[in-house]
Amino acid sequence: MMGPTKELPMPADTPLSRRTLLQASAWSVPAIVAATAVPAYAASGGQIAFAAVPEESTSCRATTEDLTAQLTGSSVAGELVQFTLSSGWTWARGSGSYVSDGAGVVTVPAGDIVAGVGDGSVQATWSSATASAVLPLTLTGPLTSTAADVAAGIPTADNTEMIRVATNQDGAVVVSASTAIWSRATSTAAWTSVGTGAAIGIDRAAYLRTTARQGAWWIRGGELMFGSAPDTLGGQSNDGFTRVFAMASIGVAVRSNGDVWKYDDANGFVFLGAGGATGPSQLAVLVSPTPSALWLKSGVIYADSAPASLPAGENSGFLRLYSSGGGAVAVGATGALWTWTEAAGWEAVDTGASTAAGQGTYLRDKAPDETDWYNDAPMWISNGELRYADGPASISDNEDFVRLAGTSNGEFVLAAKGNRMLWMWDYATTWEQLTTDAAPGAGQFAVDGSSKTPYWITPRSSC
Repeated sequence: MMGPTKELPMPADTPLSRRTLLQASAWSVPAIVAATAVPAYAASGGQIAFAAVPEESTSCRATTEDLTAQLTGSSVAGELVQFTLSSGWTWARGSGSYVSDGAGVVTVPAGDIVAGVGDGSVQATWSSATASAVLPLTLTGPLTSTAADVAAGIPTADNTEMIRVATNQDGAVVVSASTAIWSRATSTAAWTSVGTGAAIGIDRAAYLRTTARQGAWWIRGGELMFGSAPDTLGGQSNDGFTRVFAMASIGVAVRSNGDVWKYDDANGFVFLGAGGATGPSQLAVLVSPTPSALWLKSGVIYADSAPASLPAGENSGFLRLYSSGGGAVAVGATGALWTWTEAAGWEAVDTGASTAAGQGTYLRDKAPDETDWYNDAPMWISNGELRYADGPASISDNEDFVRLAGTSNGEFVLAAKGNRMLWMWDYATTWEQLTTDAAPGAGQFAVDGSSKTPYWITPRSSC
């Protein structure tokens, strides 16, 4: 791997430290997780269990998906079921009483539940049987930073429920749960209103910075937008887009049908292939030597339009992709961790990597007066433990980490804990705690690699 030609001393405050750390016996679940339902039986033998819960709810807003429970037993039609919400979550209409249909399905329609500002859960009671489920929550609140005037240009009333933030070099975008989107060209420029109707999920907005184009690159109703206008795809139809990612001078976007597109100044929009994965953290960019887009197809890593050059038989089963200016990281569905660097290509690093979105990046940094890289390896999470290369990162209280964010130049890393602590790695200051109250979801914090300006969302305390 790229790095110094001789072994450098490894002080205890660098991620490269190999000192043994105590591992936590338990670790927190991220803010966005799969719901867990616990069924139970009525005295008569009837059973109730949750069949579906909203995949994601947003603080202080009504749910956008149905919640359903299934009754089983000798008589399940027309049965009254009472749902009870955790503290702070409320009913938009009614009081939580619903009646099952002829098949024993009980439906709480989208919009009937209004999320609170804390973790949510729901309990369903039918006769003497009960079932419970987690209601995954994405926190919202004002955009925050260590820098002064971080929200300059955004009206105070609008900076109350930000939900996503992304950076590329010194450009940035921020999206509100109201679907409004703003962008700024540098960390000292005022934010500019771009438009409304922005998709608010993970990897739905990015900042595209090329020689010819600088601005927000985002999705509105499936349409790919650049700035305030629909983007042009060389005469191709502009619809069905579901994820975007931009780093350095490259942008990559995927449609819900799996069609993958790449943008750069030299070639404009280029269709890379069909069958691409459409989930979060499944697009990335190799910055050098020749910039190329990374994407997944049936678990296989593709670089532009061809399968990536992994050792024979190894390019399969991948689930997540991450990248920075230093290199790329790929995580398999079973937790296998691989990295790519310009010097070594693709290499297996370790196993046990956590597989949720937003749990990896690549760190490469050095002192301003040095020519050799000081750190040059992946940063990742394994069961709540923050890891660097194939060992624990040397950070105090190394447990409960749930999300990471890197930069386009690879020099800085933000690491969030499930308890909302946010830490930053910088060569000059090593690990520094930025705040004890940051939203820890994927795409909810970022750092400007040019000015070292961190951004995060401070969760609102009330609706």
